[in-house]
Amino acid sequence: MVLSQDKENLVSSNAKVLRQYKARANSINSMLSSNFLEKTSLQDKPEISIGTRKYQVGIGFGGSNTKLSLVFDTASQLTWTQCQPCSGYCYDQKEPIFNPLKSSSYASIRVPSVTCNQISSEGFLFGCGQRNHFPNGGRAAGVLGLGRGWFSIVSQTSNKYPKVFSYCLPSSDESTGYLKFGDENLPSLIKFTPMSKSFDIRVGGERLSIDGVGRSFVTKMTNYPMASAFENLGTCYYFSGNSTVVMPTLTLYFDRGVEMPIDARGILYINKISQTCLEFEKNNEEDDVMIVGNFQ
Repeated sequence: MVLSQDKENLVSSNAKVLRQYKARANSINSMLSSNFLEKTSLQDKPEISIGTRKYQVGIGFGGSNTKLSLVFDTASQLTWTQCQPCSGYCYDQKEPIFNPLKSSSYASIRVPSVTCNQISSEGFLFGCGQRNHFPNGGRAAGVLGLGRGWFSIVSQTSNKYPKVFSYCLPSSDESTGYLKFGDENLPSLIKFTPMSKSFDIRVGGERLSIDGVGRSFVTKMTNYPMASAFENLGTCYYFSGNSTVVMPTLTLYFDRGVEMPIDARGILYINKISQTCLEFEKNNEEDDVMIVGNFQ
């Protein structure tokens, strides 16, 4: 499957970008909290903001040769698309809205139902939206859910692809990436590691706790004057007049010897040359998770 960037809905406001990133992080942590998992059902889970730098993949539904552009989202638990007839409001999308009546394999089910609780490996359950509000989706037809929940495409295809998928995000607006299910024909350089809660972080070769990363960067960046804070980023620098900026190295160390070096693009957020900020922020709660995003 080919992955491409949504060129029509890039947000120019840096402040808005950061607010959407923050909202997305809060939403992910909310879904992972024990109280949320115990008390909520599929129908009342809050909407996750997709963010500003979205990637899309073409998917065919119901035996149709027409592919619909869906937002690629590793946090969403359900794949869904707009469907005819629109009983309320359907937003404008790139391709024609999916019509179940013209599908050779579509069948509706009631929620809740036995099928919703026990997904069949022979079929694919997806959401068919007839009253939709997708403010950050651009003109995508819906969402391709790649989360860990029962309703995601990863779980529903686990008999054929044992919950394994890989992807390469496009590096620019003009390039394309890919989304691949299964572990066949993967390059030998690819390394795998369990999604563990324990890993090491090192700044300039020094092993640190999560809480110490920001402080270590500040200590190693004393040659540069501080700038005012920007939105939720409190540590910012004034780089005007510097032809080069020397950054300490940042590396994540996982199990099985997997190392993930983070370059300056994943460490600094450039609002303007006179206000460049460290992309580190404290979590709201002690049990909030550390999120490794799609741009590191």
